[in-house]
Amino acid sequence: MHLDNILKAISFSITYILPILAFWISVVSLIKSFKSQELQDRINTLELKIKLYDVEELEIKKNESKANVEARLVKIGTGNYKLKVWNAGMEPANKVNVIVESGASITLLESNILPYESLEKSKSFEIVVLINCSTESKFKVMTTWYDKDGKYNNKENICTI
Repeated sequence: MHLDNILKAISFSITYILPILAFWISVVSLIKSFKSQELQDRINTLELKIKLYDVEELEIKKNESKANVEARLVKIGTGNYKLKVWNAGMEPANKVNVIVESGASITLLESNILPYESLEKSKSFEIVVLINCSTESKFKVMTTWYDKDGKYNNKENICTI
């Protein structure tokens, strides 16, 4: 009879307890799987943000390494001005040209030096300008140039008298 009770207990365990135990193990495993998937999604999102940040950094460095020609009006005396043009970029600029806004009554007196053949980084040149007294206090000057790859570039500069 003792053996009969043991067999019933084993049969009961196999029939009821093991499936219940397997069910709870599956539930715990499923919960851990969901948590793991949430963590993996967060990791993937962070990796994507890091990659986008790296791409932005590379673009910024790439743009900083190019030529960047700017122009400003410099007062050299009472009613006398020069237009200073310089390369603020890291590469040389070729065939640099300056175009003054058509509505401004400004004349470039030394326009025969334009287009300036090559402007190295951190270098500049100046052009004496004649300003009519009816000229607005702010006007636009467009600088144009070709970079080392032969690509045409331009930049609009706001000059103030």
